[in-house]
Amino acid sequence: TRPLNQALHVAQRVGAGDLGSRISEGGADETGQLLQAMSRMQGQMAQFIDAQQELARRHAAGELSYRIDAARFPGVYGQMAEEVNELLAS
Repeated sequence: TRPLNQALHVAQRVGAGDLGSRISEGGADETGQLLQAMSRMQGQMAQFIDAQQELARRHAAGELSYRIDAARFPGVYGQMAEEVNELLAS
């Protein structure tokens, strides 16, 4: 049950906006695969947040043409990046 408890803890932390939980590598069973998927999800969210923070830094420095590279992000993350870029363009 330890891996399931870890998955539950991480899911609760992510839901609370904390992406700093460390996810230890799981095995090849379903619980291990769940932990690996959660690690990828957490990493993707963190990368998107980093991209937004970089955007804010660049704009604060006067680089108003800087945009997020939406192609770096899959699915809805890429869509959100495109929407942020469109908002900036307007």
